[in-house]
Amino acid sequence: MPLFLREHWNGLYRTDVYFLTRNLVELPLFILSPFGFMAIAYYMVGLRPGAEHFFLASFIIIIVANVAVSYGYMISCLAKNYQTALVLSTPLTFPLLLFGGFYMKPGTIPPYLDWLSYLSWFKYSFEAMTINQWIDWGNVTAMNTSVNLEDKVMEKLGFDLVG
Repeated sequence: MPLFLREHWNGLYRTDVYFLTRNLVELPLFILSPFGFMAIAYYMVGLRPGAEHFFLASFIIIIVANVAVSYGYMISCLAKNYQTALVLSTPLTFPLLLFGGFYMKPGTIPPYLDWLSYLSWFKYSFEAMTINQWIDWGNVTAMNTSVNLEDKVMEKLGFDLVG
């Protein structure tokens, strides 16, 4: 940081140029790390087999990892030092995690707090990963009754799928 500030105030480059180039340089790391995680964990966890489902899940995780890194940059910009960033991160992240759909179904969130779920990247990633897992699963027959498993799972989780 002191090096950046000295070079910035000496007029070598602007802040936006520094930010964009730093992100571009770090982008391969923020793509390879989540992909490596998915390559190890995807089949170990027992998610749906198939290359298209694996690569879609990897893409979702890569996007979520980059959003989380950007959120970390935002927290670090709000804070003056490391300790303040740690104190800020929990109360700012917890509502996004809570209203992301994993701990509370979308229909059970009070209307005056529902807007928080639309800010949560946890909501979008959970829904996308769930759809990737259950889309076109087909019918399951049990006790002489055939049900569409995808519809049942989406209904149970409270997702409103259009189309």
